[in-house]
Amino acid sequence: MKRIAMILTLILATATAAFTQQGPPPGGGPPRPAGPDPLIAYLNLTAEQKAAWDSARAAFETATQPLFEKQREAQEQLGTLLDSKSNDACAIGAQMIAIRTIGDQIKAAHDALDAKFEASLTADQKSKYAAFEAAVQFLRDHEGPPRPPQR
Repeated sequence: MKRIAMILTLILATATAAFTQQGPPPGGGPPRPAGPDPLIAYLNLTAEQKAAWDSARAAFETATQPLFEKQREAQEQLGTLLDSKSNDACAIGAQMIAIRTIGDQIKAAHDALDAKFEASLTADQKSKYAAFEAAVQFLRDHEGPPRPPQR
Protein backbone atom coordinates (compact mmCIF):
# COMPACT_ATOMS: atom_id res chain seq x y z
CA MET A 1 0.00 0.00 0.00
CA LYS A 2 2.84 2.36 0.86
CA ARG A 3 4.47 1.56 -2.47
CA ILE A 4 1.31 2.51 -4.38
CA ALA A 5 1.01 5.75 -2.40
CA MET A 6 4.66 6.53 -3.12
CA ILE A 7 4.23 5.87 -6.85
CA LEU A 8 1.07 7.99 -7.06
CA THR A 9 2.81 10.79 -5.18
CA LEU A 10 5.71 10.64 -7.64
CA ILE A 11 3.32 10.66 -10.59
CA LEU A 12 1.34 13.62 -9.25
CA ALA A 13 4.52 15.55 -8.41
CA THR A 14 5.90 14.96 -11.88
CA ALA A 15 2.64 15.87 -13.59
CA THR A 16 2.27 18.96 -11.40
CA ALA A 17 5.76 20.11 -12.36
CA ALA A 18 4.85 19.68 -16.01
CA PHE A 19 1.75 21.88 -15.67
CA THR A 20 3.16 24.66 -13.51
CA GLN A 21 5.43 26.10 -16.18
CA GLN A 22 4.70 29.66 -17.31
CA GLY A 23 2.82 30.08 -20.61
CA PRO A 24 2.97 28.12 -23.85
CA PRO A 25 6.16 27.90 -25.89
CA PRO A 26 6.38 29.88 -29.14
CA GLY A 27 4.19 28.29 -31.78
CA GLY A 28 1.58 26.91 -29.40
CA GLY A 29 1.23 23.61 -27.69
CA PRO A 30 1.46 22.77 -24.02
CA PRO A 31 4.34 24.09 -21.91
CA ARG A 32 7.28 21.76 -21.33
CA PRO A 33 9.07 21.37 -18.02
CA ALA A 34 12.64 22.63 -17.86
CA GLY A 35 15.45 20.09 -17.72
CA PRO A 36 15.25 16.39 -18.50
CA ASP A 37 11.86 14.99 -19.46
CA PRO A 38 10.34 13.62 -16.23
CA LEU A 39 8.35 11.01 -18.13
CA ILE A 40 11.55 9.56 -19.63
CA ALA A 41 13.08 9.26 -16.17
CA TYR A 42 9.88 7.88 -14.61
CA LEU A 43 9.51 5.18 -17.25
CA ASN A 44 13.24 4.39 -17.17
CA LEU A 45 13.46 4.27 -20.95
CA THR A 46 16.40 2.56 -22.60
CA ALA A 47 18.73 4.58 -24.82
CA GLU A 48 17.04 3.11 -27.90
CA GLN A 49 13.57 3.95 -26.61
CA LYS A 50 14.66 7.49 -25.74
CA ALA A 51 16.20 7.97 -29.20
CA ALA A 52 13.01 6.66 -30.85
CA TRP A 53 10.88 8.95 -28.64
CA ASP A 54 13.04 11.99 -29.39
CA SER A 55 12.82 11.26 -33.12
CA ALA A 56 9.04 10.72 -33.03
CA ARG A 57 8.49 13.86 -30.96
CA ALA A 58 10.68 15.95 -33.29
CA ALA A 59 8.73 14.64 -36.29
CA PHE A 60 5.45 15.44 -34.51
CA GLU A 61 6.57 18.98 -33.71
CA THR A 62 7.73 19.54 -37.28
CA ALA A 63 4.45 18.21 -38.67
CA THR A 64 2.19 20.13 -36.26
CA GLN A 65 4.03 23.46 -36.17
CA PRO A 66 2.22 24.70 -39.31
CA LEU A 67 -1.08 23.50 -37.85
CA PHE A 68 -0.52 25.41 -34.60
CA GLU A 69 0.33 28.53 -36.61
CA LYS A 70 -2.74 28.07 -38.80
CA GLN A 71 -4.88 27.58 -35.69
CA ARG A 72 -3.47 30.75 -34.09
CA GLU A 73 -4.22 32.74 -37.24
CA ALA A 74 -7.76 31.34 -37.42
CA GLN A 75 -8.33 32.27 -33.76
CA GLU A 76 -7.07 35.79 -34.46
CA GLN A 77 -9.48 36.06 -37.40
CA LEU A 78 -12.32 34.92 -35.17
CA GLY A 79 -11.27 37.48 -32.58
CA THR A 80 -11.30 40.18 -35.25
CA LEU A 81 -14.80 39.18 -36.31
CA LEU A 82 -16.03 39.25 -32.73
CA ASP A 83 -14.24 42.50 -31.87
CA SER A 84 -15.82 44.20 -34.90
CA LYS A 85 -19.20 43.14 -33.53
CA SER A 86 -19.91 41.33 -36.78
CA ASN A 87 -23.43 39.96 -37.02
CA ASP A 88 -22.43 37.61 -39.85
CA ALA A 89 -23.24 34.34 -38.11
CA CYS A 90 -22.14 32.31 -41.13
CA ALA A 91 -18.65 33.85 -41.14
CA ILE A 92 -18.27 33.40 -37.38
CA GLY A 93 -19.55 29.82 -37.53
CA ALA A 94 -17.32 28.95 -40.46
CA GLN A 95 -14.32 30.34 -38.60
CA MET A 96 -15.18 28.31 -35.50
CA ILE A 97 -15.53 25.15 -37.60
CA ALA A 98 -12.16 25.86 -39.23
CA ILE A 99 -10.55 26.19 -35.78
CA ARG A 100 -12.17 22.95 -34.66
CA THR A 101 -11.00 21.13 -37.80
CA ILE A 102 -7.42 22.23 -37.24
CA GLY A 103 -7.68 21.13 -33.60
CA ASP A 104 -8.91 17.73 -34.75
CA GLN A 105 -5.90 17.42 -37.06
CA ILE A 106 -3.54 18.26 -34.20
CA LYS A 107 -5.28 15.75 -31.93
CA ALA A 108 -5.02 13.02 -34.58
CA ALA A 109 -1.29 13.68 -34.90
CA HIS A 110 -0.93 13.61 -31.11
CA ASP A 111 -2.90 10.36 -30.85
CA ALA A 112 -0.62 8.81 -33.48
CA LEU A 113 2.42 9.97 -31.50
CA ASP A 114 1.00 8.43 -28.32
CA ALA A 115 0.29 5.14 -30.12
CA LYS A 116 3.82 5.04 -31.54
CA PHE A 117 5.27 5.78 -28.10
CA GLU A 118 3.16 3.15 -26.34
CA ALA A 119 4.11 0.54 -28.96
CA SER A 120 7.76 0.94 -27.96
CA LEU A 121 7.13 0.34 -24.23
CA THR A 122 7.50 -2.85 -22.22
CA ALA A 123 4.51 -4.16 -20.26
CA ASP A 124 5.84 -2.62 -17.03
CA GLN A 125 6.44 0.71 -18.75
CA LYS A 126 2.95 0.63 -20.26
CA SER A 127 1.50 0.17 -16.79
CA LYS A 128 3.51 3.12 -15.44
CA TYR A 129 2.56 5.21 -18.47
CA ALA A 130 -1.14 4.48 -17.94
CA ALA A 131 -0.82 5.64 -14.32
CA PHE A 132 1.02 8.78 -15.45
CA GLU A 133 -1.66 9.56 -18.03
CA ALA A 134 -4.38 9.05 -15.39
CA ALA A 135 -2.62 11.50 -13.07
CA VAL A 136 -2.26 14.06 -15.85
CA GLN A 137 -5.95 13.70 -16.74
CA PHE A 138 -6.88 14.13 -13.08
CA LEU A 139 -4.90 17.37 -12.94
CA ARG A 140 -6.51 18.62 -16.15
CA ASP A 141 -9.96 17.84 -14.80
CA HIS A 142 -9.26 19.72 -11.57
CA GLU A 143 -7.28 22.74 -12.76
CA GLY A 144 -10.25 25.11 -12.76
CA PRO A 145 -12.00 26.91 -15.59
CA PRO A 146 -10.22 27.07 -18.95
CA ARG A 147 -8.15 30.16 -19.62
CA PRO A 148 -9.19 32.50 -22.42
CA PRO A 149 -7.13 32.28 -25.61
CA GLN A 150 -4.12 34.57 -25.75
CA ARG A 151 -3.96 37.13 -28.51
